Amino acid sequence: MADTHTGFITHPVYDIEDGQAVVYLYGRLKTGESFKIRQPYRPYFFVHTDAVDDLPSLNDVDTEETDLTDFDEQPVSRVVLDIPKTVPTLRDSILENNHPVFEADIPFTSRFLIDHEVKGTVEITGEKERANSQRYDSFFDEPSLENASWRPRASDLTIASIDIETDPAHDDVLSVAVATNKGDETTILRYDNDVDGATTVQDDEALVKEFRDVILEYDPDILTGWNVIDFDFDILEDVFNEHDVAFDLGRDSSESSLTVRSAYMRDSSMDVRGRMVLDGIHVLRNNFVSLDDYKLDTAAAEFVGEQKAFSGSGKEDAILDAYNDDPDTFLSYNRRDATLVLDIFDESNALNVSILRSCLTGMPLDRVSSTIASFDSLYLAELRNAGYVAPITDYGRGERTTGGHVMESTPGIYDNVVVCDFKSLYPSIMRTFNIDPLTHHKGNTADNPIEAPNGARFSRDKAILPSILDDLTEEKDEATANEAWVTRQAVKILMNSMYGVLASPNCRFFSEAMANAITGFGHHILKHTKSRLEDNGYTVIY
Repeated sequence: MADTHTGFITHPVYDIEDGQAVVYLYGRLKTGESFKIRQPYRPYFFVHTDAVDDLPSLNDVDTEETDLTDFDEQPVSRVVLDIPKTVPTLRDSILENNHPVFEADIPFTSRFLIDHEVKGTVEITGEKERANSQRYDSFFDEPSLENASWRPRASDLTIASIDIETDPAHDDVLSVAVATNKGDETTILRYDNDVDGATTVQDDEALVKEFRDVILEYDPDILTGWNVIDFDFDILEDVFNEHDVAFDLGRDSSESSLTVRSAYMRDSSMDVRGRMVLDGIHVLRNNFVSLDDYKLDTAAAEFVGEQKAFSGSGKEDAILDAYNDDPDTFLSYNRRDATLVLDIFDESNALNVSILRSCLTGMPLDRVSSTIASFDSLYLAELRNAGYVAPITDYGRGERTTGGHVMESTPGIYDNVVVCDFKSLYPSIMRTFNIDPLTHHKGNTADNPIEAPNGARFSRDKAILPSILDDLTEEKDEATANEAWVTRQAVKILMNSMYGVLASPNCRFFSEAMANAITGFGHHILKHTKSRLEDNGYTVIY
């Protein structure tokens, strides 16, 4: 009889094997073992059933009738392919023939997780094999998968923090420190003599080989550091390449790769098979941890109560002097920069919030701040259960939506001031007035619809988004009562993102009327409340 195991997914990816797509899920079991899951899966999308005969004649494409419909109740059929990269070609060909397509723009691994309703943690039912690899512990081949209720914390995973030190010109790597949340520490020092507390090597090639061996030995789920992608790994990748050493830090032998971005609104990223690379700066920013700036010194002072040994102008020369004249101080500095990131995560709880956001939405840890993708992950699974398929995103539309209502303040000094605040105003409006993409679509033909101040209509049928928000509100209230602040923060971030998603033209369900209905109800409620307070003798000052 197959056993059931619970695990947290750190990295969902796919490969092509013998012309077929295969999903691989990597992560950490609740028992502490790292794992790899192999699951063949075919990409697909939907078209109207009456358009199937007009599809281009292609090999390796199957069509299947379904019990599903679009929002207009027209039946749809599933178009199934072998390889994900062929989906856009076929999709665009169908669109050119003036036939709509549905759900043809969902990333393949996201499609897999949504279909299995797996969010972050997974129940794995199947035979657990000892891994035929030194890079992970356990292997599951085509097990049964279901969502799990486990909510891990950072302490349940293995996290390795990386910090490198270089010469002032950043031409030579002097040392690399690796520290884990399990108490492991290694510092690799490029030095001519032995130094206590360090693994000494003679050149760059030996340094990066030793670094790779340390990573594989510690088998971390998360690689982190401060500015770790744009600086540390960017420099290390160059050294790996310069000496023709395989840059394979993951849970298989595939090459790791960086995408370094300078754009303000886009973070750099790094792909390491089976592991997640998270920059400490991004973890804090993405979870709304506010600092005067995001230097390591500033975060360390705020959360750990200490500052780096070398900082400010002249820091790089001081580091080089310590390397040449005082290797013990140099090693301590390098190692502390690595462990500081782990301490900041512990004290700020920012990484725990990211992990919980992954469990709430199913987003990988490096994408928990992707609000539209998070919305899709939650909404599309429930939409399918309701018997509907979703449209693809139309990027060519969009008008400016109406903002929230801001009252003019009345400056002064007052006695007996009462502060009133609406509890989650926009989520409450969406729940109260049944605001949802599906009910909005049906609103114009519904009997006795709910009409917003801007004229948008919503049917009174059971809605998907209000139901999701009901569950989140209940979880948030329970977390508040139990002083579970990590859960409260993760749920609050998710709930507050819902209006922004619906108001974005990049959302597949975007509608100016629906977005403006939410703010319109907000305007109406605030003005009505102000009027009622004034009628009862109160002065509203803001």
